[in-house]
This record gives sequence, structure tokens and C-alpha cells, in this order.
Amino acid sequence: MLERRNSDTSGAASPMRIAAAEILDAADRPNSLHRSISRLARRSGRLFVATTNFDRLHERAERGAKPPSYGLEGLPRPSRDAEFHGVFHIHGVLDGGRPRALGLTDQDFGDLYLRRRIASDFIYDATRIFHLVIVGYSLNDAPFRYLLNAVAGDARHFPDLKARYALVPRKDGDPVVAEDWRGRSIEPVCYDRKDSHADLARLLAAWAESVPGLEGDVWARRRLKRMIRHPYDDAGEADQSVFGYIYRRASGVEQIALTRYLGELGATTDWLSAANRLIRQRRPE
Repeated sequence: MLERRNSDTSGAASPMRIAAAEILDAADRPNSLHRSISRLARRSGRLFVATTNFDRLHERAERGAKPPSYGLEGLPRPSRDAEFHGVFHIHGVLDGGRPRALGLTDQDFGDLYLRRRIASDFIYDATRIFHLVIVGYSLNDAPFRYLLNAVAGDARHFPDLKARYALVPRKDGDPVVAEDWRGRSIEPVCYDRKDSHADLARLLAAWAESVPGLEGDVWARRRLKRMIRHPYDDAGEADQSVFGYIYRRASGVEQIALTRYLGELGATTDWLSAANRLIRQRRPE
């Protein structure tokens, strides 16, 4: 209503949009969250981030060549094609003085989600192709909540939908928050929201550290070296889970290299047997 009261009919951006764009463009440096997401949001070495943020901090978090960046105009449909990658601003992006192309008002959201269906179609297609991990969203966000409900309904009709996860803040172990997300067919990973969501930053940084880099899977080898000091049955549930994670994410060639490394470390036969079970579980590629 504020925009409608202060707009003219010339087609120029309203004073409200100009002021909003100036405020939103104040941040100029990425933080640790952007850098962690940049490392995590990759497939085949290429970045995939879909965001409702208007700024370009995800792009600036990238080292080296900047990834492709898309706003509302020219936003591609999700695809398995190798060329489909980059940062996708599904509510628009700040673009050198074009505040009109931002999703800010109720009318904008009606256009993005209902009329032209830009944001909704993007998410619907993405859930058929990718495992989505949702970071920084609340079910109090009405357009997002309705979209998630629609996706949950799709799960009844389309068996090829990928699993979806959300990093969810909660207070004092509140069980209601987690169940609310599960009711929308999304698996929550809960963290304590105290200290301005410091646990989220730590969680993402630790997860990002586990991603293999150009130097190889240093993190995995370091963890393997530490955990095999004890017999497999005495290692504990956490180490056994990490061991399975390391093997399941590895390719067939990488699994063989990891097993050879276990042998070089002098791992006992129970660790080698566990590795063999995980290798046998691997589906043919």
C-alpha cells in the first residue's frame, strides 16, 4: 500500500523501491556463511545456489572466476545439463539501479508465485532433480510456507522427488519446530539459535571442511587415521556414521584408494570388513 500511495503512472521506480534498494545494497563483503555455502553448494565442481537474497554476496564469496548470476529476467528452468549452474536470485537481484525488478511487495509475490510462477516453477522443478538444503528460512514467511506445502503435496504424486532438508533454529530443544517441518515433508536439522545463530555458522563451516578440495580428500583421510586407533565395534556411533559417510560419497575408484589407505595405516580386519560391506552396497554406475 505504501508503494501504491507514493507511485506515479510513468513506469519509473517508486520512492519506496529506490529507498529499499539503497538499504539492501549496503552489505559489500561476504561472511563465513556465504563462504561455507559456496563450498557446499557444488556439483561436478560448479556452484548451485538458489537464493531469495537480492545482494551478490554469494557471487563475491567465490574465489577465482565468478559464477553465472541470474535475476528474474532470464532465470533458467532447473536442468541436469552441465551448463545449468550459478547463483539464481528467485526474488530478483540488485543490478545497478533497477529496483523495479525486485520482489518486495504483496503484488510482487503474487506475480512471482501465482501469476507468472517464476519462483514456484523454479522450486518445483528443482525438487525433481536436486536434494535441496534450505538455509535461513522460516515457516512464518507466507509465500515460502505455501510453496513448501505444495511441494509436500507433490510427494504424493511424484515418486521421483528428491529428499529435502532444512537447517532450522529452535530454542531449548523445542520439538514442535521440528515436527512442523516434517509435516511439510522436509527433514529438519535443528540447531540452537542462541548467540545470533552462532551454531549455524559452526555447523556449516565444519560441513564445508569435509568437502574434498583440489588437494584431495584430506579431511576424510585425517578422520580415518584418527578413528581406526580403536576396533570398529568400539569406535562409537559417531565415528561409524562418519566412516559410512566417507565411503558412500566416494566413487568406486575413490573407495578402492581409501581401502588401500586403511591398509597402509595398519587398520584391523574389522575396519576392512566394514569398508568391504559399504563397497558392496554401492549400486552400479
